[in-house]
Amino acid sequence: MNNYKKIILFFFFSIAFSAKAQDNYVIEVHGTETNNEHDIVFQLHACYVFNGVNNSSYGTVPSNHLWCSALEFSHWFSNHFESSVVAYYAIGDNNRTNYTATHFHNLLILPKKYKLPFGLGVVADLGFQNKNYFADGITLEVAPIIDKQFSKLYASVNFSFVKSFDGYNKNQSLSFSPSFKINYLIQNKFAPGIEYYSGLGTLNNIGPLNQQQHQVFFTLDGFNIGDWILNFGYGFGVSPNTDKSLFKLIIGMKNKDKFGRL
Repeated sequence: MNNYKKIILFFFFSIAFSAKAQDNYVIEVHGTETNNEHDIVFQLHACYVFNGVNNSSYGTVPSNHLWCSALEFSHWFSNHFESSVVAYYAIGDNNRTNYTATHFHNLLILPKKYKLPFGLGVVADLGFQNKNYFADGITLEVAPIIDKQFSKLYASVNFSFVKSFDGYNKNQSLSFSPSFKINYLIQNKFAPGIEYYSGLGTLNNIGPLNQQQHQVFFTLDGFNIGDWILNFGYGFGVSPNTDKSLFKLIIGMKNKDKFGRL
């Protein structure tokens, strides 16, 4: 089998098993940047909703003035495969503080030996969620990734497909939630950019605009800061069904095989 046939099979494998709106716990557009085999990465994802939804149609906890956080522990089993465990936690008044979900997150990146003009990868995420905070209790998300570095300009697109196995949407088809990121590197230190997240509905029933979810974030990424990871930004909703004002932060650290081979 030649390289291009393998690439085609890789892409269609990701689609076959694959959209959900972006939740407030892990607000991130994935890319295909690799790490070394056996590297370990710790990341804290945090978000505060300044102006959110007070009355959910799913009967879930309101997002208004809620802290949403996620602690992610990742291990790179090779330089193109990462597996993570992610713990979600919410902090809020009126008895809204609670452990909210556990996700098992995997990232597979097509090796560079295939010499594509762009990066290609796929995320697979299995989530077990508290239905007081999420419309669905068990979800499987698969998101093909396409990205490209154009000198100092970087762009990434994620095509997120989600299937619910328990909860409000369990009898629905795959939901579709595309997202993208663009940033521009300045002085090899930081990259201001824009991130966009959406929830369009199911593949066989794309909802009307007033029922969709659309969010835009103005972000800043840190570069050349040692083993640290940094991304933060302010976001706002541009559709009626979306949180209107929120701040997000991702801070993490890469450990270069300091804990030995797992």
